[in-house]
Amino acid sequence: MNVCRHLLSIAAGLILILPALGQSALPETGIEYRIEIRVDPTSRHFEGQQVLRWRNPSSRPVTSAPLHLYLNAFANRSSTWLQESEFSGFGRFDFREFYELFPDPWGWIDLDRVVQRGPGGSEMEVPWKPVQPDDGNLLDRSLVELRLPHAVPPGQWLEVEIVFSGRLPNPFARTGCADGYCLVGQWFPKLAAFETRGRRGAREDHWAARQFHAAAEFYADFADYDVTIEAPRGWTVGATGRRQGEPASVARNAAYRSHRFVQRAVHDFAFVLGEDFLDAVETLDAPGREGTIAIHLVAPREEARRVERWISDSRATLETLARSVGPYPYSTLTVVIPTALGDRTRGMEYPTLFVASTAGDSLEFWPRSATAMADNTLFHELVHQYFYGLLATNEQENAFLDEGLTTYWQFRTAEDLFGAVHSGGSLLGRGAALPDFFRLGLGSLRERIREPLLHRPTFLFAPGTFGAQFYARTALS
Repeated sequence: MNVCRHLLSIAAGLILILPALGQSALPETGIEYRIEIRVDPTSRHFEGQQVLRWRNPSSRPVTSAPLHLYLNAFANRSSTWLQESEFSGFGRFDFREFYELFPDPWGWIDLDRVVQRGPGGSEMEVPWKPVQPDDGNLLDRSLVELRLPHAVPPGQWLEVEIVFSGRLPNPFARTGCADGYCLVGQWFPKLAAFETRGRRGAREDHWAARQFHAAAEFYADFADYDVTIEAPRGWTVGATGRRQGEPASVARNAAYRSHRFVQRAVHDFAFVLGEDFLDAVETLDAPGREGTIAIHLVAPREEARRVERWISDSRATLETLARSVGPYPYSTLTVVIPTALGDRTRGMEYPTLFVASTAGDSLEFWPRSATAMADNTLFHELVHQYFYGLLATNEQENAFLDEGLTTYWQFRTAEDLFGAVHSGGSLLGRGAALPDFFRLGLGSLRERIREPLLHRPTFLFAPGTFGAQFYARTALS
């Protein structure tokens, strides 16, 4: 009953909130990121600087601030994320094959300088240290704590300037760079979410900060982003938000061009670089909102003959959600098709940008050609623009509210487009209903599932049952 009440309250909230978002300006956030980054795809190294501004929403002064350094999950085999991925059975791929393919796959991020801007224009260095509140793993550096020289009073702004650098991993889950393709996700020093008393049942104002875990993804507050990306000349760049102007030459390095993207009221920012990629654009008049949506397809040029397929899938998903859930409130959406070598970045969502399935010519051959697998991956990741893209639940605490609701609306989209009988494509010449695959998977684990869905934190579910709990159990319920 607790889960039912959770789902009903979410549905009621969306009914009230989403129509308003479709007709009005995006809400104020109280967080601003202004970031500049240069990426060298050959070496995978990057250098960046950012100004972070955060308004204290609590009733008391704040003297510390946690930052997520998610890329450090890929710094060594002893990080919490990699330990859980390798030994809990939750890994998205065979690590032995991965280490054979990429002998030096590691990526990381370092804070080179952190300065707090204080009263009267003063600037003071900010001390920081890695913290491991979940498991005490001293080799995990995915979360650090800033000790602020100037306390931030209630309602006032924290302003921090950060210089950072690092290296992208070869394509691990969610992010990576190889062979003319870079999916850059969870790449910048990111402020943890702050929960005021009463939010998600919080008993007092506090930072809701956890390390990076294999069985969960991300949780952040909505923020306004202004990001300039410097990439090699001739490379295609796609990103969260809307492009501002044309690419510009970089004065200090003629081999690079700068690309600026701006987006208000999102809880993350990601981008893609492609050396021989296309950027196809279609404008959609989506139901229930004022103005149009520009759908960008960023994909290897070999995907040119399938552009209409992926844009058609995107259009159908947006229309299903607009009719049944609420209008998409942003004016842009970028669909990324990864390369074969970048396949481990597939199936990942970021605000106004998501990564679908690696396609390529294998789509044209049986048995894959008989399935709707690639289409369903696209449906699923686009639905994430709502759950958790708009709902912004804490997946580290309640993953079922993200993946389960998304999977349910993936079912609905596939049924709208292909019909219920063929929503999962066909199997041996007969129609395959998508929910049936999930029923089979859930049934195979029936003796191993013991916990209720409302089980916190997410990463403490029994190993091997994560996917069935998050996706199948909630969607089928």
